[in-house]
Amino acid sequence: MKGAGSWAGKFCAKHPWLIRFGVAFVVLALIAAIVGVAILSGYYRKAANYDLSSVSALEVGSLALDRNGNQIGRISLQDRLLVDLEQVPQHLIEALLATEDSRFRRHNGFDLKGIARAAVQNVKAGTIRQGGSTITQQLARHAFSLRGRTFDRKLTELFLARRIEASFTKDEILESYLNRIYLGSGYWGVGAAARGYFDKDVKDLDVTESATLCALIKSPNRFSPYKDPQASVEARNRTLKRMADLGYIEESERIALSGKPSVALPESDRVERPRYLLTKIREEALSILHDRQQVNDLVIETSVDFALQDKTIDIVDRALRLIESREGYSHPVPWAPTENESSGPKVGDDSASPFLQAAVAVVENETGQVVAAVGGRNFRESQFNRAWDAKRAPGSAFLPFLYAAAYESGKVSPITTLLDAPIDNRRIMIGGEEGVLGEWSTESTDETYLGNISAVYALTKSKNSAAARMALENLTPTSVAEFAGEAGLDGEYPEFPSTYLGTAPVNLIDLVRAYTAFPNQGKAVEKSRLITRITTGDGRVLYEKPRFTPRTICSPLTAKWVHESLKATFSDGTATPWSSEISRLKAEVAGKSGTSYEFKDNWFIGYNGRYTWGVWIGFDRPTTIYPHAFGSDTALPIWMEIAEHLDEPIGFQPLHTPSSHPICYHTGCIASEHCRTIELPLTSDEWKLVRDEAAVCPVHGKPGYRMTSRKTADPVESETETTDIPRARPLGRSVTPRVPVVAGDDPWEALNPNREIKIE
Repeated sequence: MKGAGSWAGKFCAKHPWLIRFGVAFVVLALIAAIVGVAILSGYYRKAANYDLSSVSALEVGSLALDRNGNQIGRISLQDRLLVDLEQVPQHLIEALLATEDSRFRRHNGFDLKGIARAAVQNVKAGTIRQGGSTITQQLARHAFSLRGRTFDRKLTELFLARRIEASFTKDEILESYLNRIYLGSGYWGVGAAARGYFDKDVKDLDVTESATLCALIKSPNRFSPYKDPQASVEARNRTLKRMADLGYIEESERIALSGKPSVALPESDRVERPRYLLTKIREEALSILHDRQQVNDLVIETSVDFALQDKTIDIVDRALRLIESREGYSHPVPWAPTENESSGPKVGDDSASPFLQAAVAVVENETGQVVAAVGGRNFRESQFNRAWDAKRAPGSAFLPFLYAAAYESGKVSPITTLLDAPIDNRRIMIGGEEGVLGEWSTESTDETYLGNISAVYALTKSKNSAAARMALENLTPTSVAEFAGEAGLDGEYPEFPSTYLGTAPVNLIDLVRAYTAFPNQGKAVEKSRLITRITTGDGRVLYEKPRFTPRTICSPLTAKWVHESLKATFSDGTATPWSSEISRLKAEVAGKSGTSYEFKDNWFIGYNGRYTWGVWIGFDRPTTIYPHAFGSDTALPIWMEIAEHLDEPIGFQPLHTPSSHPICYHTGCIASEHCRTIELPLTSDEWKLVRDEAAVCPVHGKPGYRMTSRKTADPVESETETTDIPRARPLGRSVTPRVPVVAGDDPWEALNPNREIKIE
């Protein structure tokens, strides 16, 4: 021992620097250990401050129910469908473990061996093929929104993973992860992704579908079966190989499955929640409850008929595809991308869609409650709700309110004679200051004028020139705007005569609601709401829709007179081609088509005794749909198909029980035996008024007259203005027209001074 100590002493004396180095090393190591422990203790304490209830507390939103108690969907910011682990097939769990964390069952939150293995594999591949984070670490990251690629985030994540492992079972961790993970295309969790990509419940997924979903976890956009089907297949096959390597599937099965093409639904067929509708329900709930945090874990009852809603969405999609397939349609279509344009929509893009759009609204006449509503064709492409938020020119769909205002003024009645003949456009100024006013609202390019006709007939035939003359002689832009506002058509109405022909923009839901005044005998429904009742999960009532109080906007007689014209639309108006289909409906209907200037907006609004519903078609950026696109050609077919699916339709309730008296439909005079008549239900006082003002029809009742096959009055000479006419000007402002053309490509040759004008 003495020799050894002597040797050590001599060594130390000979190498004193080595002693100093060793002491310094030990001191530094101790300091590093102390600092390390302090840092780790800090992260331990930091992790301890997180509330682990967030791991299993997913946003489930509020449950929205239709009027029959059927589930519409959950109102949430994320498209998520919660599943229990028992519903998840074993091969999906195996695909997940093979892809993300093969040692999940053996580690306690983080896996050093897994991190090392992933690093080696990534070096060999020359790219990142495997990640070092365990499933538990990923769950911690997503549950607590840990962001960034920093050591701080990573250490926090590690300590949280250990806490999660100590507080939850492996199955609970798996279930939370499978419900929380983002799988692309707006889908959160395997439940929503299975439904969206494959139209299946998660329990029905096969091995290739499970592998496809798990392959998305690393890069949901890059491996999306919508955006890059080939990349999706390659990623899926890597997952299948990993499953075979771990013994989850046989090699022969891997080879067979790897040869299959992408099994996801085409994006055009993807299964969507009715997201326009759910978003509007959420918006309405927020306005009722005044607290964003409250709109969670509630039961929201609505007036919607979800079966009708589902059918309406399908009807709209088929109709738009049919329009886009017609000859002469020149706009891009979502189902056939051009060479430089992908049809795949950008998720969350609120910009205007380049594709043709449609909106539908169905409301109950008695209550104004919304029964079905479609805000557009693809919520992922554009979240703009065209049923509520788009304001567009209704064109000739506005004429019923113009006539109602005229009837209410007391200066016009259904039998008032109006002149249907060319009118100088300087008096109306739609499109320019030249030419004559176009007759696009008749929904025909056949330029025919009828001469002297009754007001009731002029509305049925949707005659621009007759309506314009009636308004110019009896109304003002202000009086029309005030009446429209009372009807619920809020908007900015120009203080010049173009207002008469529907140039002021309105939204669809308001226009449909305003039309309910006609089947409601002059009473307008309140602002349309979707929500009827809101309760908490334990049944406590937070909101119940108050009782509806109708508001009178016109007399029952005015409503009846307008109704008679709209009812005749299907026998002698713009909807005449549909008369045979109308006869098959269970109840009487009435309605009006609408076409705006330059064919940019197409409408059809109509009703039966129980419902009023309307359709709008057009582009987000106003553009001609196609040359001579009329509402009766585009919107009316959708309206008609919806009519066939309305439940329990009822006929119109009579105003009272007066006698019906035959009036000449065309001239408004007392009908002769040769007249085509309209039966106006008139009280004795009303009938006396007619007899005092009008004689027997002077056209069809004259001696020797015989009804022609066209059933119209004899030609009446035109009274087209040819002399000095005061130009229409708004109060205090001048109007600068954009173009001199009257309507589109001027199919009526309004600018051709040599054209022949037919007057019947």
